[in-house]
This record gives sequence, C-alpha cells and structure tokens, in this order.
Amino acid sequence: MKKNKLLAISMIVVYAAMLSFLLVANTFAKYTSSTTSSGNISAAKFDVTISNNFNEVFSVPLSKMRPGDVKTVTINVKSNSQVDLKCTIETQTLGYLPLVIENGSITEDYAAGEITKTYLIVIKWPAELNNYTYSSEIDAVNISIVVTQP
Repeated sequence: MKKNKLLAISMIVVYAAMLSFLLVANTFAKYTSSTTSSGNISAAKFDVTISNNFNEVFSVPLSKMRPGDVKTVTINVKSNSQVDLKCTIETQTLGYLPLVIENGSITEDYAAGEITKTYLIVIKWPAELNNYTYSSEIDAVNISIVVTQP
C-alpha cells in the first residue's frame, strides 16, 4: 500500500510537471513575431594602387651605402575609390647603422575620387658617423603602407 501511494504521488508530480511545461511553452509562442523588409544594397569601390621607384619591389638597397650617402624612395599612391581613405606610411630600421630617415612617418586623408599623391622618403647616412665598427654591420629599412577606410 505504501508503494502504491508513493507511485501515485510520483505520477502526479510527473503529470503536473508536463502540464506546466506545456502551459509555459504555449505562452512563449504567443509572444513571437516576424518581420520582412526589402532594400537595395550597394558596395562602394575601394581602388588603391601603390608603386615606387624600385620596380615595385618594396625594399631599399642599402648594401653599398656608405657614410655621406643618401637614398631616396619615391612612393606613389593612386586612389580611384568611391570612399574616403586614410593612408599611413611608416618606416623603421633595424638600428644597426646610424641612418636618418626624413618623412618616415606620414598620415594623410584622401577624399573620394581620383587622386594621386607622391611621397619622398629620404634615407641618409651622415658623413661624420664613419666609425670603422659600422663596416661589419648590416641594416634594413622596412616601409609599411596601410590604406584604410576611416
């Protein structure tokens, strides 16, 4: 008899749980909605061409550079984009040679349309910094050009 009462109570609890689940699930269904929309999507043209005076290879030949030498890097940035652009040019050396870089950090905004700009980066090795210890050193100049849509 005790087992029958326990079984009956368990069944009532299970049925009550199922009934409450159905009621709760039914109320959630009443609060859902859907919507539709239509429209035209268009993407703006992002067209940038970058070139330099070293036949498109972006490395500056420093192997024969000596104290007093000057290397000039010409970078052409041509934009024919339909959006405004932001161009950032950064230069960095490894720091083994006493090189001085002029115009090594440039940030400029471009308006939409066809625009061509030329940037000159000048790499100098001052003549007075001619210590013999530099004869066994090697260096590199890294030029980073990033064009983004602001």
